[in-house]
Amino acid sequence: MTDQPGEHDHEQTEPVMRDESLTLHLTDVRITLPAHTVGALAAVLTRRTPREPRPERSPYLTVAEAAVYLQASRQRVYDLLCSRRLPKYKDGARVLIRRADLDAHLSR
Repeated sequence: MTDQPGEHDHEQTEPVMRDESLTLHLTDVRITLPAHTVGALAAVLTRRTPREPRPERSPYLTVAEAAVYLQASRQRVYDLLCSRRLPKYKDGARVLIRRADLDAHLSR
């Protein structure tokens, strides 16, 4: 492949995908990889890339989160709290509900 005039006037670091091949244009360098090489490279990088640990799920949910969890409205969650069918925990002004309490309510 021949370079077009002015192709290296500025550095281009974005890869160009054509027909499942990958072409990188860098200053004074052009690299084209066929599709099977791109696939093999992606597989190796996927195995070697460290995965971020999932944040630990809190055992407590806000009223809005509890509503989503129950597939109900926020008002329904407040009604369950006021009727003491669900225990509530306070964190300052926040009202929290334990996930285990929601699971117990759902299993009734």
